[in-house]
Amino acid sequence: YVKRVQEGSIHVYFRGNNRQNVFYDDADRISFLSRCGYYSNKYDSVVQEFVLMDNHVHLQLQTNQLTRLMKSMLVSFGHYYNKKHNTSGNLFQSPFNSVCKYSDEWKIDSMLYILQNPLAAEICKHPKEYKWSSYHFHFNGNTPLKKYIKVDTDLIDN
Repeated sequence: YVKRVQEGSIHVYFRGNNRQNVFYDDADRISFLSRCGYYSNKYDSVVQEFVLMDNHVHLQLQTNQLTRLMKSMLVSFGHYYNKKHNTSGNLFQSPFNSVCKYSDEWKIDSMLYILQNPLAAEICKHPKEYKWSSYHFHFNGNTPLKKYIKVDTDLIDN
């Protein structure tokens, strides 16, 4: 058993149980982003990047309460999902994975990896073509997703 790092700039990733989809429509994605925004604020944390794929999520978070934040957010979204889709049980593989990024270079590499996830999955040819990532938050970007979640893009933007 290894104790999980709770503080710092942390790349978090998790996938649906048995690799099943966790997002079937825009309402699911918006619900997740709203919860991510709410719980990151509640636990005095900052979302630095995100990408929502159909069956998994990548987040870069600045936090000092990683497990509390993630547990609250994932349990809340799981309840929403099970009620909406008339299912039960664990939505996500447990536990989530996390890697603390200690240098700015390592943080930026992680953030770029997150933003390029849809390209690696061959969903699009450029991150700007993928709606469900923090790409459109950069450089004072105008995205309707700002209604649901706040993203601190300063490290890459600067």
